[in-house]
This record gives sequence, C-alpha cells and structure tokens, in this order.
Amino acid sequence: MRWQLLTVALAFSPVVCGQAPDQTGAAHSCAIGPLTKTIGGNAWPVYACSDGKSLAVVSTPNVAPTWFYFVVAPKGGGYGVSGQSSGDKSITKPVFEELSAMSPDAVAALYKEVQHSGKVDAPHGQPPGNTPEQPHDP
Repeated sequence: MRWQLLTVALAFSPVVCGQAPDQTGAAHSCAIGPLTKTIGGNAWPVYACSDGKSLAVVSTPNVAPTWFYFVVAPKGGGYGVSGQSSGDKSITKPVFEELSAMSPDAVAALYKEVQHSGKVDAPHGQPPGNTPEQPHDP
C-alpha cells in the first residue's frame, strides 16, 4: 500500500516517477528512506533524493485520507518547497509551513538523518512501478 501511495503521489508531480529535478533540470531518484518524522504535528515518511540535497515528504493513509507530497529542493541560496495535494488544507498547511521555515542547515541535517537510516525502500533504489516514463507512440 505504501508503494502504491508513493507511486501515485510522485506520478503527478515534478518528482515524476520518483525523481526530483535539480536546478539544471536533471532528475534525481527519491527512494532513500523513508524515515518517519513528525512534521506539522503528524508523522510522515521522508525520503532523501539522489542529488544529496533534496527531500520528498509523502502522506500516508493513516494520517491523511487523500494523498499529498512536498519536495524540498535547492532554490537560489536556500531551499524551496513545492508540492501537490488533493486533500484537506488544514492537514497540509502546517506541513508546508514547517518545511518552508527550515533553514538550509536543518534541511541538510534531515537529509543526513534520512540517508543514515540505512533504508532504501525498494530494490535498486527505485520504487516498484516508478521507472522513468518512456515515450509513447500515439
């Protein structure tokens, strides 16, 4: 179930297929983790991305009845937070605010914490069904 939720959440985002773009537009896998962290008052799985800087926060059915995700990625001299939600803003707003308030040092520390959790939540670092999109013939 967790993979289905992650697959759906990431498929509708700039984190297409479990990947987040960096400032150059290159995509990075976000399959390191998860490490469960309390953010915005609830526990959320946090994944680290292969760029060594970005994080992905994904909802779970036990906290949010609908999916959402946030990506914390380098932007300018700091970090920017982006994401999508089809759910209740009263649940997502505190998460967005807490992630947005994190300093670059705090983001780096959380990245290292997820990275050192020793988890890669899929074989070969890629969630099931989360492979880069292939061109489709019309």
